[in-house]
Amino acid sequence: MASARALSFILPSPTGQEVLAVRDPGGWTLPACEDPTADEYSLGESYFFNGLFRARYGLDVHTRYVVEQRDPPAAAFVLEAHSSDPTPPADARWVAPADLHLPAGTPPWMHGAVAAALSDASPSRTMPWSRPGGLDEPIAWLHEQLDTLGIGAGGHPEQVSNAYVSCVLRCATDAGDVYLKLLPPLYNRELEILRALGEWGIAPTPEVLALDAEHRRLLMRDMGGYDLGETTDLDVWEDAVRELARLQRASMPFVADPAATPLHDWRVPVMRQSLDGLVEAVTPLLAGCRYSLSKHEQSLLRAALPGLRNLCREIEDYGIAPAIEHGDLHGANIRVTPGGPVVYDWAWSAVSHPFLSLDSLLHTQRRWLATTEGARARLRDAYLAAWSDCGTMEGLRSLFDGVDRLKTLYYVLADAAWLRDVHSILGDHRPVPFSADAWTLGRRRHYLAKSVRRLLPGAGERAA
Repeated sequence: MASARALSFILPSPTGQEVLAVRDPGGWTLPACEDPTADEYSLGESYFFNGLFRARYGLDVHTRYVVEQRDPPAAAFVLEAHSSDPTPPADARWVAPADLHLPAGTPPWMHGAVAAALSDASPSRTMPWSRPGGLDEPIAWLHEQLDTLGIGAGGHPEQVSNAYVSCVLRCATDAGDVYLKLLPPLYNRELEILRALGEWGIAPTPEVLALDAEHRRLLMRDMGGYDLGETTDLDVWEDAVRELARLQRASMPFVADPAATPLHDWRVPVMRQSLDGLVEAVTPLLAGCRYSLSKHEQSLLRAALPGLRNLCREIEDYGIAPAIEHGDLHGANIRVTPGGPVVYDWAWSAVSHPFLSLDSLLHTQRRWLATTEGARARLRDAYLAAWSDCGTMEGLRSLFDGVDRLKTLYYVLADAAWLRDVHSILGDHRPVPFSADAWTLGRRRHYLAKSVRRLLPGAGERAA
């Protein structure tokens, strides 16, 4: 059974004038992914898709960026070979775009995606490493740092993940694995947040071996252990949520003045005040694209605002102080190590209601938690027990339910700020269709539109 998404690979030749093609009944066409497990992975999990390509075609590659379509779901991975002179396998060849055969059912935009992949006329502003040869300099820097540290590298680094938020490479060394994280201009604050967490001393963080703030490069040692999302052991999960609560409580004195931190300020009173101009703030961000808000949807959004204001006041009245809120907490951002759980990757964190972090974590694990009776309640209560001095368990559970209802507004505000930052980075530059910047802009518009529409009366959990 093939993936529900139509997945293709675009690998330009060394000359940049042709792409790798395989034979089909109509001629030479783009390589495609037929793996039935592909839908289990996000498009940014490069190690999986690069591995599929390597297993089938015998070529080591990394992903530059992804071209994506949601209706019907389809994507093309724009690749680059590690070798400067890659040899196609026996059943493949380099083909000029004009000679490429795209069979019936291929997304009509694929020709444009191929043309964009062969052009470097507009280097990405949101994913600077996505240009041809864009990883060469960072990898050279990686090896320079390892040489300085007296650590021997074991071959070419493997790309672990790649998206508009970062590109992560893993390199085997004689001292264990190390990770090189490349950040776009949009996420300079991650380095500032990492520095602040180190100064506060409230929780363990990954060991930084080298840092280049100017070029937004971060070299870290492997933490050991495994991702929390790899287990369903509730005892392990309980330890993790207790650690989350502990570090959040420890953060409170340091975030009392959000302006003195590198964190976003999304305290509940700030969220409530933002409702006054919410419709006017989000509507222009989605204007002119497939996700734009209709007049009717704008009216529905305005109708939802009084209820959201009341909910904010109820949560404020409970009196739990703001803390650090992770912003993107899921099972892959908590590492279970021999020394205990380590929460990391705080790039999108904010000063806000602490319960939002656990709510996000439980939501991302909702499928397996739903199949284990009482599991979600058990983890919620293990977390809330750390706040027992703030109220009764019954009251804390009720507050947690209120924060759960508020989370969509939180996502709307965060996604809107994120999209504004994308627009700021792009400036007057209009992304070339099917380019890395187009992927960034399309993704952020999609997430904002999905969050906004979940605020509409009767929306429930429907997607945009």
